[in-house]
Amino acid sequence: MARRLGGVFLLITIVTTLGITSIALIQRELTEYRNQVTPLMDTSQAARLAFTRGEAALRGYLASGQADFLPALNQARYDFERSAGQLDALGQAGIPEQSRQQLRATSRRWMELANDGITRRNAGRSAHLAPTTAAGEAVHAELDAIDRRVSAVRAERRQGYQGVISAGLWLTIGATLIALAIGVWLAVQIIRQVARPIRALRDVVAAHADGSDDARADVLLGTHEVQQVARAFNVLADDRQRSTRRQAWDLRLHAATDEIATALTAAPTTDVNWRPACERLGTVLGMDSVLVYSWSDADGFAPLGGWASATYQGARLVVPQAVAEATRALDGPLTAANPAQMAATFPEGLVRAARREGVRAWTLRPLIVGDSVVGVASVWSTSDHCWEPEEIEAVDRFTFYAARTITEQRYVESLRHLDVQKSDFLATTSHELRTPLTSVAGYLEMLEDGDFGELTPGQAQAWDIIGRNVARLRALIEDLLIINQLDSGKGSTVHSTHPVSDVVADVTRILTPTADARGVELVVHRVGDGLHIRGERTQLARALTNVVGNGLKFTPAGGRVTISVDRDGELVHIACADTGIGIPTQDQQALFTRFFRASNATAEQIQGTGLGLTIAKAIIDGHGGSVAVRSKLGEGTTLILTLPLADTPQTPAGPDTAADVNATALPHGSDGAAQADERGVGDIVTDPSKTASAQATRAAV
Repeated sequence: MARRLGGVFLLITIVTTLGITSIALIQRELTEYRNQVTPLMDTSQAARLAFTRGEAALRGYLASGQADFLPALNQARYDFERSAGQLDALGQAGIPEQSRQQLRATSRRWMELANDGITRRNAGRSAHLAPTTAAGEAVHAELDAIDRRVSAVRAERRQGYQGVISAGLWLTIGATLIALAIGVWLAVQIIRQVARPIRALRDVVAAHADGSDDARADVLLGTHEVQQVARAFNVLADDRQRSTRRQAWDLRLHAATDEIATALTAAPTTDVNWRPACERLGTVLGMDSVLVYSWSDADGFAPLGGWASATYQGARLVVPQAVAEATRALDGPLTAANPAQMAATFPEGLVRAARREGVRAWTLRPLIVGDSVVGVASVWSTSDHCWEPEEIEAVDRFTFYAARTITEQRYVESLRHLDVQKSDFLATTSHELRTPLTSVAGYLEMLEDGDFGELTPGQAQAWDIIGRNVARLRALIEDLLIINQLDSGKGSTVHSTHPVSDVVADVTRILTPTADARGVELVVHRVGDGLHIRGERTQLARALTNVVGNGLKFTPAGGRVTISVDRDGELVHIACADTGIGIPTQDQQALFTRFFRASNATAEQIQGTGLGLTIAKAIIDGHGGSVAVRSKLGEGTTLILTLPLADTPQTPAGPDTAADVNATALPHGSDGAAQADERGVGDIVTDPSKTASAQATRAAV
């Protein structure tokens, strides 16, 4: 198109030059006509007129002799000579030299005859007109010849002028027609070679704006420049499409690895199903097999799980020994897109295994946590595969999740083993402690009964101190046993339906003596008879006993502990509010942590194990409820036990009865049960369990 426009510009330049040239020629002809022909004609007429006036003046003077004719004659002669000189100067452009010489000669002859006639007339002699008349006719003849020549020159100039005008006109008309034709041709070319292709390119751009990424411009339409623009646009469109597809592919891989993370964490850590995660990775990558192995120094390689495509029959979950040894020695991941790369970069054992399994593209990624290899992930295909960076990143994310899952499995298994050891240790230790403690309690009761004689005041004081510490030690052992049972799930699971009022009544009956001994008022209100909860009455009573006992322990004498029950839809709230010392705000979050004691309780040396509220929360949580705390330092604390209401009331049966609760469960409560920490000598003697201990001790003695 640029060459065509250049040619058009050249043609327009030529046409314009021709037009300007024609105008210049016309201007030149007009200038020459004005500067030569017109002055020549005017001078010729002036010379003839001056000579005619001179002849008239000469005849008048010669005929009359009057001197008045002489000035006119002299002026006419002067004018004629001047015009004759101008004709001689202008005549060079068109009057022959001979004509000008003849005019000068005849005019001199006439002048001589005129002077001779004037002289004769002045002398009084007669002057004849015939000679001057003949000379004048000769002058007129020459002037006529000059007029004819001037007319011829004028005719020549006019003809040339008209020719130039005609040529310029036709040249202008031709140039105009040529310019018009060129303009029409150029417009057609622009429409066909520029406008239409650009309009088509605009439609393609609009299609892309509407989301049609597959639309492409026609690179064969239009001029070379338009074709280049179309090619450049197609290149950009291809790049954009590749970028969009790569981004979509990257997002798909990220979504797949997110699903893999979900699949690995959906099941319990000790029972992970690896197949869904491996299948998701293999499907999205188009692979034939994805396998995961674990590694440990003790057990070596062990298959955890995997997946193979329906068309591939060679995948085995048992890793060959050569593969295991080669993989264990890997310093980092291995990746090959074809057998040639595999032979150049993989250990020989892996190359042989790949040939045996028909593997052509393979990536092996060690599962690393810290500095330790905990396993290996194997992803392969039976066809050549160019591994994209996004695919390698997806495999790396998979190996990260796999390594973390294997590590968590090992941690959980280790913690489970430690938990079993802890439970066995607590059970054994508690049992071994209870036997001598029972013996000590028995001997204390025998001392109190006087089996070894009356006690002196000092001995009675020692007996009192020993009794209180035995009770505290027994409460601690009971708490540890309860926590161990709750953690191991070995506690009783026989649930029945109980009125809330009965559970509250059991607790208040047990703790009223303790409240009286401490000088704290224990108040119960808003307990309806129509509210029932389902669970183990022993455990529910223990939880409420620990909470209320905790309130009694931390409420000074003269204070109050209030138990209230409220219904909230299908839930029941059992609240215990005290007017005690309260709990600092910074301690409230750790209130239900094992062995935790508030800072103000420690500062005031209020004894306790820090297990009472922990046990209460564990029991309530196990019954589908929750525990909330509200406290303000120096003003008191409110603990709220929330439990679901039972649908149908049932009559309690079996060992889960009030009598059983009172007889076996509650006397040995946790540090929350204040009676265990604050008992005196009389409390120990009247404890049924202690009486049994004394009887057993007496029998042994």
